Amino acid sequence: MTDRARVNTSLLVYAYDRSQPEKQRRALELLDRLAVSRTGVLSTQVLADFFVAVTRKIPAPRTCPPVQLLGRANLGHGTAQPDPDRPQH
Repeated sequence: MTDRARVNTSLLVYAYDRSQPEKQRRALELLDRLAVSRTGVLSTQVLADFFVAVTRKIPAPRTCPPVQLLGRANLGHGTAQPDPDRPQH
């Protein structure tokens, strides 16, 4: 069985936010590695939180739309499972 890595909102925001270039570079490298290995998994909650953050909160967004960043990462393969650490509503 292949281990999966749950991508969190902060990683996506760092990849999108140009105000912290070193964090952005490292986040993009990690997303690239997860995409190549096909081990990164995104939840719908993380996607929703990411959208809010990059459309309302960050001071220097990348020039590409958030959807292009997610397409670059090519994450989300496999079936999402409930997060055992997050209360289900």
